[in-house]
Amino acid sequence: MAKKVYLTKEAILGANDVEVREVEVPEWGGVVCVRGLTGRERQKYEESLQGKKGQINTRYALEKLVALCAVDKDGNRLFSDDVIAALSKKSAKALMRVAAVATELSGLTKEDMEEMVENFDETLSDG
Repeated sequence: MAKKVYLTKEAILGANDVEVREVEVPEWGGVVCVRGLTGRERQKYEESLQGKKGQINTRYALEKLVALCAVDKDGNRLFSDDVIAALSKKSAKALMRVAAVATELSGLTKEDMEEMVENFDETLSDG
């Protein structure tokens, strides 16, 4: 039986735990580095999808995720928020390829998205 390792606050906060993966995107002619979202980035992303009256605003949802997760070799974002609309003019197949990896690395599942909608609906009805 393997010995348990009990982590300290310092060990957890110092861990490099955001995974980066290279994704071949033939539509764009090369490789894109894709990283998972941090907890704060995921929260901000989910908040950006919350529309009025408890509905999810899916406009640019794919592009927002790609913009947050596509990074250069040093881990810096390739796309700022102000070019999200321009990303929407790129190949949907290429965007989906990158977003699929970003979704996996960020732990975003279909169930997470459905729960987010339910929680948002509950927040509106409680207010």
